Parts: sequence; structure tokens; C-alpha cells
Amino acid sequence: MCVWTPALATETAGGAYPNGAEALAIAVVPPPGLYFLNYTTSYNADRLNDQNGNSAVPKFALDAYSEVGRFINVTPYKFLGANWAQQAFVSVTSLTVHAAGQHQSKFGFGDLIVDPFILAWGKNDTHFVVGMDTFVPTGGYNKNDLANISRHYWTF
Repeated sequence: MCVWTPALATETAGGAYPNGAEALAIAVVPPPGLYFLNYTTSYNADRLNDQNGNSAVPKFALDAYSEVGRFINVTPYKFLGANWAQQAFVSVTSLTVHAAGQHQSKFGFGDLIVDPFILAWGKNDTHFVVGMDTFVPTGGYNKNDLANISRHYWTF
């Protein structure tokens, strides 16, 4: 705990989480019930840098558009004084990649994200949440493709 170094445990240090699929007040859960939230994300890049800030891939461009549906079920049950909830994320993505004279586009579902045991504590303006999202490799992936919507491996 005294020495902090970054953990780079995925391909090219990328993340599995659908960035932008959360908002402010992440630890605040609504009253008991079933809820649906939809997040629309757009990401564009015209350069992919290496660890020194230099362009790593010539003629690189990327366009990604996603709709991420989040289903939240807040139960009426309490555990250790916390509200018990579950959630699932379903993402649909359109991805176009240009790199080194090659081009590929994909459209489809990403990996499913589920969390069956979320505990959320809240009082006044102070909120805490504990859970472990599980990424289920349900999206399409091909190691030989230029564009992949899914990482296609289990992540916890």
C-alpha cells in the first residue's frame, strides 16, 4: 500500500469498462424498483500514441459510437444497513478503424456487464457503494481483426 504503481493488465493498457456509461452521483441509488438508464457515447481519435507520446500507428483514425443500456433493480431488502441492488449493462457499438492503410468497420453487441450484489449506503449528502462488476465475454471478437467491439475475456 506504500508503493503505488499503475496496473496495466489489459491489451495496450486499455480498459474494459464502457467509459462514459456513468454520471455524477455514482453511489446514489434510487428507491426500490426497476430502472433503465441509457448512455450515448461518442469517441473519435486521429492518432494513437506510444508510451513516449509519438505516433505509434501511421494513418490512424477511429470512430466509435455506443448506446449503453443500464438496467438497475433496487430491492426492498437491506444487508448490513445497505440497500441491495443488481445491475446489468448492455452495449451496442458502431466502430470504424483506419490504420496503416487498412480499414474495418463493425457493428454489434459488446461484452455484457453484470453485478448481482451491489450494496449502497446513503444518508443526506454522503453515499457509498460496493459491488463487483463482472464482464461476460458475449461480444464478437477476432484476434486478426482491426476493429473489435469486445475484449472477449472475463473481467472482474
